[in-house]
Amino acid sequence: MGDWYFGGWSFPPDANGNTFHISPSLVAEFSDREPVWGWREDQPGVMREQIDYAANSGLSFWGFCWYENTLVGDAKTMDNLNNALDYFMAAPNKNRLEFCLFSRFPDQLGEGL
Repeated sequence: MGDWYFGGWSFPPDANGNTFHISPSLVAEFSDREPVWGWREDQPGVMREQIDYAANSGLSFWGFCWYENTLVGDAKTMDNLNNALDYFMAAPNKNRLEFCLFSRFPDQLGEGL
C-alpha cells in the first residue's frame, strides 16, 4: 500500500511570508488542519521522520510528481516542486520505502505553456 507525497509546500515565501500553496486564509481559517510537521516540511530531518512514520504505519511506497522545470519561464521556482523527491533520495532511511514517479512530458501537455 502506498500514497502520493505532495511536496509543493516548499516554494520560497514572498515579502509577506506567504507561498504559492500556503495562503493567509489557509493558515488563519484552517489552522486546525496544520500538518504535524507544520505548514513547511521542506527539511531533511522532517523527511527522515516522515519516512519512518509512513513505513511504521504500513506504507510500502510513496509516489512523487516530478516536474520538468523547462516547461515554464522560471525554472528555479519550479525546481522547488521537486524538493521532496530530492530530500527523499538523500534520506539515510529511504530504503524503508519504495517510490515511483509521475511525470508529463512537453509533448503531452499541448500548447499554452
